[in-house]
Amino acid sequence: HLNFPMADIESQALERAAGEPDEPPWRTLEYFATTRVIVASALVLGAAAVGLRQAAGAATSHSALFLALGYFVGAALFAGLALYWRRHFRAQVFSQLAVDMAAVTALVVSAGGVASGWVILYLLPLAGASLLLPPLQVFFVCSIAVLAILTDAGLRALAAESGDSLLFQSGIFGAALFAVSALLRALSARLASQEQLARSRGRDLQNQLAINRLVIAQMDEGVIVVDRSGRDAVGQLSPPG
Repeated sequence: HLNFPMADIESQALERAAGEPDEPPWRTLEYFATTRVIVASALVLGAAAVGLRQAAGAATSHSALFLALGYFVGAALFAGLALYWRRHFRAQVFSQLAVDMAAVTALVVSAGGVASGWVILYLLPLAGASLLLPPLQVFFVCSIAVLAILTDAGLRALAAESGDSLLFQSGIFGAALFAVSALLRALSARLASQEQLARSRGRDLQNQLAINRLVIAQMDEGVIVVDRSGRDAVGQLSPPG
């Protein structure tokens, strides 16, 4: 017979599982930081290739190359922090997003605004925010990107004759960024729910194993665990006392 209530065993196992806090998604941050390094490397190579084809005194190509190099250095530093210094998760996320927004905005402005096509680089910080931040903060990051695009387009429209088409194009890009952010956030939320379900089932399995160990540990007779064939012993628990 068992000399202990089953409720006590279940409560002990549940308390043990509940005491384990949820870990921040460091793995996702590592992938995001690695992707940033790859993108920054491509920017450096592209800026260097464009600079070689242009005149040696082209200030635009030189500024783009310096921006890309600075962005690459910052991306490498953030990747190292994400890989080897797993502290202050939110601070690392916001710092990386701030550098992304500043670097992409500087590249867009130096390359000629919306017409240059560099606005597509805003998808990198928006994708990272969708994976790592709550919905409200995701759309806050998106609104900053849209404001930067509209501000640059407005300033250029004041000095150009075809300002209406430039503002319209900027508005289309801004709406597209909001739509992409909403889509990425929905996909990341679905992925997070699946991960939460898998984590919950893993906890349930650990709880059941803990209950089994506690039950066997307090039985009066010894228990030998064997495989399905009944020939090989997997382990011996609770030796007879």
